Amino acid sequence: MGIKKFLDQAYYSKNDGKNKDLLKRYSEALDLLVAEAAEYAKGSEAMFTDAEKKKVSKKYLEKFNEYLKKDKRACVISNNMGLLFAQTGEKASAKIFFEQAIDLTPKGEKYDDPYIGLEVLKI
Repeated sequence: MGIKKFLDQAYYSKNDGKNKDLLKRYSEALDLLVAEAAEYAKGSEAMFTDAEKKKVSKKYLEKFNEYLKKDKRACVISNNMGLLFAQTGEKASAKIFFEQAIDLTPKGEKYDDPYIGLEVLKI
């Protein structure tokens, strides 16, 4: 199932007030996005020479993060998961996902929602 399908299901779960289903759908969408990022990063391994193999882990992580930051899907999903955890009183989990959303926001994008979420958690 594609990421869009999980996000569509999450949208309908949100409208039905089914937070548990909503969290599951966002989690599945994020897992799928991470799997896509892993495949993208793995595909870049062929460009390394034997001498560079020691640096592959660092390059792999760079490519992995590059993929996740290519658009706003990962940061929006992470932020929405933070919101759900905040609504259920799980502040530690909410904080983790808000911070992850900030880390995954593409460079140059303005996305204030996770910052607002972190501020609300402090209240």
